[in-house]
Amino acid sequence: MGISINVKKYLTGLLLVLLQCTVYGQSKGTMVEDAQALFEAKDYVKAYDAYDKLNAKYPKDFDFKFKLGLCCLKFTEKKARAVEVFEGIKLR
Repeated sequence: MGISINVKKYLTGLLLVLLQCTVYGQSKGTMVEDAQALFEAKDYVKAYDAYDKLNAKYPKDFDFKFKLGLCCLKFTEKKARAVEVFEGIKLR
């Protein structure tokens, strides 16, 4: 006896939901720690992705936008975006 097709579909769907919760369920603190570690390790390509996600989720946070801009300057393929990012920073 094997597992029915419906049970396999259900288990596959459940697994996908759990994986999405793990990826998207990261706390802000964990996301910040990961981004900072990548930035400090000078892995600007991965740090760019991390800060881009943080900036999208928290667009009013000056630090995320500033670090995203710095990553853009260090990540050759994203240098043109640095101007856009830095222009988007509004000083209070």
